[in-house]
This record gives sequence, C-alpha cells and structure tokens, in this order.
Amino acid sequence: MSSSTSLWQEHVAADGRVYYYNTQTRESSWTKPDALLTPKERALAKIPWKEYETPDGRKYWHNNDTSESVWQMPPAYKTALEEAEEEEEAAATAAAAAAEEEERRQAEVQNHRIFGQQGNSYQNGGPRFYSNPEESYTAMLKSHNIDYTWSWSRALKELVTDERFTAISDAQSRKAVFDRYVEKSRNEAGEIAKETLARRQNDFLKVLERMETVKSYSRWKTIQPILVGRAEYQSLEPEQAHSIFLDYVTKLRNIDREVQAKLRDDALELMREYFEQQVGSTIDIFTKWHDVRERMKHDTYLRSEQKIVKGLNMLDILSVYEECMKDVETRFLDERKDVKRTKRTSERKNREEFVKLLEGLLHDGKITAEARWMDIYPLIKDDDRFNNIVGQEGSTPLDLFWDMVEKINKELRIKRDILLDVLEDRHFQFTDKMTFEEFEKVLATDARAAEIEQAVHVSLFEKQRSRVLRKLEEDRHQEERRLRRRIDALRSVMRHLEPSMTGQSTWEEIRERIKDTSEFLAVDSEENRKLAFEKQLARVKEKEEGGSHDRERERDHYRDHEKDKDHKQPRS
Repeated sequence: MSSSTSLWQEHVAADGRVYYYNTQTRESSWTKPDALLTPKERALAKIPWKEYETPDGRKYWHNNDTSESVWQMPPAYKTALEEAEEEEEAAATAAAAAAEEEERRQAEVQNHRIFGQQGNSYQNGGPRFYSNPEESYTAMLKSHNIDYTWSWSRALKELVTDERFTAISDAQSRKAVFDRYVEKSRNEAGEIAKETLARRQNDFLKVLERMETVKSYSRWKTIQPILVGRAEYQSLEPEQAHSIFLDYVTKLRNIDREVQAKLRDDALELMREYFEQQVGSTIDIFTKWHDVRERMKHDTYLRSEQKIVKGLNMLDILSVYEECMKDVETRFLDERKDVKRTKRTSERKNREEFVKLLEGLLHDGKITAEARWMDIYPLIKDDDRFNNIVGQEGSTPLDLFWDMVEKINKELRIKRDILLDVLEDRHFQFTDKMTFEEFEKVLATDARAAEIEQAVHVSLFEKQRSRVLRKLEEDRHQEERRLRRRIDALRSVMRHLEPSMTGQSTWEEIRERIKDTSEFLAVDSEENRKLAFEKQLARVKEKEEGGSHDRERERDHYRDHEKDKDHKQPRS
C-alpha cells in the first residue's frame, strides 16, 4: 500500500453515509479519494457513462457528456468494466503467487525458530494455547493492531514473521479469516464512529437549545460566528454542524406553526361559539354581515377575549360567520319544511272532513245531479268543516262541490245510458203524451233496468219528456216563422199589383188576381190568405187616410228587409 493510501481512513456518518478522512491533512471528503480507488473504479471514472438505479431497483446508465440515458449497459461501459476486472484478476494472481512464495520462505524461517530455538516460543512463563487455529490466527491479527484500513498485501508483510501465521496452513483460508476480521473491524469502527458522532451532535444540539438567540427565523451566517469558539462546534465538521442547525431551526418552525395553528383554532372556536350564542337573538336568517360586524366592534365579550381573537383577520371571522349562517339557513329551511308539512297535513284533513260533509248531504238527498251551489251554501255556511277549508291552498269548497256533482252526473250518465240501451232494444219512441207508468212498463221488460234505482228512471223520463216538449216547441216556432214569411210574401205580391189595391178592394177581387201565384199557393190555409189580405188592406187604407207616401214606402222597405232576413235564417 502506498503512503498516500494509508493516510486516508474510511468512516461512517450518523446518517449511514460513508466519508473519508485524511489523518495528515485532517481533510474530510464524501467522495472516495483517488488513492483508495480500485482498478475498476479508476477505469469507470475515465468514461462519461455512470450507473444509476431507479426507486424500483431497475438499473440504467447516463452519459454526463451527452445527457443520454439507456436501459442496456453501453458497450464502452462494458469494455471498461471487463478490462478493469482482467487487471484486478492479474494483480490478484501475482499478489497471491508472491504471497505464497513469501509464506513458504517465512515458514522455513519460522520452523527453524520453533524447533531450533524452542525457548524463544515461550513468553510469560510458557507457550499460549488456543482452542482452534482460527482463534490463534485472529489473536495474531489483533496483536498486530490490524484494522479495516489494512490490505491483505500489507498484512502479509507484517504477519509472515509471526510464529502464529502458520496456525492456518492453507493460504486461501488465511485470506478468508483476514477478510472476516477486517469486515468485523470495519463494522465496529462504524458503530463507534456513529456513537461518537451522535454524542457530538447531541452535545451541539443542546448548545443550540440553550441559546436564546436561536429562533425559528435565525440564519446560519448569523449564528455560526457565535458558535465557532465552542468545543461542541469544533468537534464536528462544519457541514455537520450546519445540518444540525438547519434541522433544529426547522423543528422550531414546526413548533411555532403548531402553536400558531392551535391559537388560530382556539380563536376560530371562540368566534364559532360567539356566533352560535347570538343565533335567535341578534342573528337570524335575515341578518346582514354589515350589521353583525358593527355590533362586534362594541361587544364586551369579544373585547375581553381580545388576546385570543387578535390573531384572526376579518376574512377568517367572515368565514366562521358564513359557516354559522349555513347552519341557521339549514335549520330555517327545515323548520319551514316542517311547517309546510304540518300545514299540508292539516289542509288535507280539512278537505277530507268537508268531503264527508258533502257526502252526508248526498246521502240525505240534498245534493243531486241538478244541485247548485247557491242551494247548498245555506246548509253549510255555519259548519266548522266548511269554515276550516275556506281560504286554504288547493281545492276550494266550490271545487269539491262541483267534483261531487260531476261524479254524480257521471254515474247518472252511465245508468241513463243503460236505460237508453233498453229503450233502443225495445224500439221505444217517446211522445209528449206518454205517462211515466207507460215509460216504466217498457223498462220493466228488461232485467238491466231493474238493477237501477227508481230515481234514475224518473230522471231519465223527465229528461226525455223535456227533450220532446222542447222539440215540439221549436217545431211550432219554426212553423210560425215559415207562415209569417209566406204571408209577408203574399202581401208583397198584393202590394205590387198593377193596378194597385185600394181601400175599396175586396178579398174576392184580389183573390181572383193572385190565385195562380206561387206565393198564394204556398199559404195552404184560406184563412191565412185572407189574413194576409186584411193586413195589406189596412195598410192601404192607412196610406189613403193621410199617411205620407214616404212613410209608407219606408215601412214597406223595412218589412221587405225583415222578410229577406227570415228567408236567410237557417232552419233548426
């Protein structure tokens, strides 16, 4: 091992990372020094490709010159790796051969010492015995102060002259015991380094905790000059001290945030309780934020708790108020729903009771298919079941009354249709002379009519009788209108005779002159023909007795107009 290599020692930091310390220059480095690099590490350091590993354990290679990344091992990296491995293998073979030769030579010397000068193999009163060769060999390594910094080649030079070196005869086994011993030494040194570093870090942390000048907002460039003379600071690397300081300040910040968060939560809870206490007195669904804010300025309770709420801004308080108002609105809407639900239930019951009132009147015969509201109102106006439904939403008393009348009429129409089917099957013709007994006698011949109550029979009889009488009356009026038109037409013929009628004209004379006209023949009664003559004669005499010619002319025009209107009217 070169002298430069022996100056560097490998250590393990508290966080598990390996760093290197130069015993001569007291320099520390996280990067492995060139003096400690293996042939493989030196070969790979010369190429731009570096090996990395993803979080899921997958390896990839990155080129620092081109920034290219690949999943497959690059040929250049593979070649450098193979050449380095060949170099290490050759060096190891040569070293092993040299060691074997040295061991053989030293063994001869050792045998000479043991058997030629036996007294020299005893120390402290006699030889020391071990339970097995490995224990003897390990004791030898320990006695020579060999640790994890030693290489096998260096150890060979140191150990080959020790009489215990040949306790293990096989060179490969000696190397294996040496490797285990060195690994154990490295682990023990690492643990000691960790404990030492942890103790130093803890001591430095206590220094920071005792310093009142260190706050959550402190900066390293401000605090470091104060610490530089302390032994606790000097026992650490500057980077380590800086890292501990940053962790401590971060801890202080977290504590400050937790304290501030707790104070904020307490203040928000106080405001929440304050608003909830105001609900029902000064706060309701219609309250304006402006009014609440003004009252808060003069509230004695909030003034007494000013230390707690001073950390809140108006936006925070508004947010709490809005949450409170959401609850108020929800309760208000729920109450309205309950009121509406109760109202709907009450109104439904009122309608049901009023319908029962109408059903009672129906049962008593007070409500029929021809019933009118004005007939029913006096019977119900003082009844609570009527007064309770008046003015409420939904169906009115009048609506329910007409619903019942419509229902009665619907049922009545169904029953009437059955009776009409019976009459039609019997080819029955209703006349104005027919009596109810005759009508009922026809219905009695069919079993369907027997299932329908007598009142419906009477109702249908009256309805049919009214229809027939109405038809007869309409026919009579129609006949009278036709007769009037025919008489007027006949008078018009008389009025336009040449020579004209005079006041001395007689019926026989005029009849002889018009008897062949269609107007004369259209009037089928001699009496009506004579009536037309008499009316026209009266007009002529009125004219001759002093009526103005224009007035007569106007009257004649009017009558002609009325006659034309009667002719144009449609027949019913």
